[in-house]
Amino acid sequence: MTFDPENDTFEILMRHCPSKGQLLEFEHLEPYEFYCEHCQVLYERVVSPLGYDFVVDMSNCDKAACKCTVRPKKKP
Repeated sequence: MTFDPENDTFEILMRHCPSKGQLLEFEHLEPYEFYCEHCQVLYERVVSPLGYDFVVDMSNCDKAACKCTVRPKKKP
């Protein structure tokens, strides 16, 4: 986890998600294709009313890794 005070940005670099990692270890099943999207839905609902955006880079979800960024919403 890192916080950049100059940009008011908080980032979480998940190198190995324990939940998705465990699902990937099972030989008898394949994880649900959109499993990792629950984080975007869940945490965005928490930070959005506080004036922040929550963005997840899910490009490495197949390796149980992602990057979450919380930053102030852009003003219209």
